[in-house]
Amino acid sequence: MAVALYMDVHVHSSVTEQLRRRGIDVLTAQDDDSGDLDDEELLGRSAALGRVMFTFDIRFKARRGLAAPGKGICRLDLGPSDALDDRTNGA
Repeated sequence: MAVALYMDVHVHSSVTEQLRRRGIDVLTAQDDDSGDLDDEELLGRSAALGRVMFTFDIRFKARRGLAAPGKGICRLDLGPSDALDDRTNGA
């Protein structure tokens, strides 16, 4: 069973494009004309579309309680931002 993703506004387009290249069904909030919705509204929109919300936004960690049946959240944590800087600067 394939998972359809709904990308939060904070997810960089390069992540979305890489997932699409791998055949993942991805819809961005921007493509859905929902980029101005708040977190709860975005989560409701993703659920209404039968998609899992994909985000880097730490605020969604506190909102896991909203992930009732039919409302899924996938939050990717890359760690401290300085660790990411070290990796991208060749350290």
